[in-house]
Amino acid sequence: MLVIWNIVQTVEAYSEVEENNIQNKELWAKAFAQCGGDKEKQKSIYVELRTKELSKGWLTSEQEKLEFVYFKAFFMCL
Repeated sequence: MLVIWNIVQTVEAYSEVEENNIQNKELWAKAFAQCGGDKEKQKSIYVELRTKELSKGWLTSEQEKLEFVYFKAFFMCL
């Protein structure tokens, strides 16, 4: 089920790039350092790094964690 949540973060990160609204300049610089001068590769690397960053805190409260466990259990029973 993490894939569903990961898609949300990926779309958010991709939108930042497409709208030229980079939210994490550190990650943008890191992507630049890794891209070898290829702007398209920089965008791709940024989306990957930003998605990981956004995914880190998606379950913040105990209630959200509990709801996710029930959500996951429900789909495992289908």
